[in-house]
Amino acid sequence: AAAIFGYALFWRAIRIYPFKMQRFWRGTLWYGAASLIQLSWMNAVEFQGIYILFVWIGLSVWLGVQFGLLTILIPYNRHLSFARILFIASVWTLLEWSRYHILCGYSWNLSGVALSNPYAIQFASLFGILGLSFWVIFVNLVGLRAFVKRGIHRYLLWGGLALIPYLFG
Repeated sequence: AAAIFGYALFWRAIRIYPFKMQRFWRGTLWYGAASLIQLSWMNAVEFQGIYILFVWIGLSVWLGVQFGLLTILIPYNRHLSFARILFIASVWTLLEWSRYHILCGYSWNLSGVALSNPYAIQFASLFGILGLSFWVIFVNLVGLRAFVKRGIHRYLLWGGLALIPYLFG
């Protein structure tokens, strides 16, 4: 679901906030909370000690801030152009790339993992996991555009783009 419309539903709800900082904090809190749940395996103090809780919380906050920065790019009650969709998906891919090439070597929890099923994962043979991350955000943004500017052709485009990784596999 996240690969097709999970982010789009969140962004559809967040577009009502006129101020960028409102969207930033809501995006940060939402993604940070999701990261706390997804990374809950890290809170096993029996193996690493109590300090692992600080790592777990800090990492989740950091991931939330990255998503909050991305959420700022979602326009408030304005048209989402195709160029802006490509830009936002590219920024997210760059942020995910920075996690393990520049900042700390953290390579878990990438958005492209949403396509990790026997069929869609084959799409990674073209562009790798970062290509899958780009595709997930791209498809969700096209979905957001379809939610905002309704039209059968927009829904068909969104559905067709969502099916490509599965048809490829």
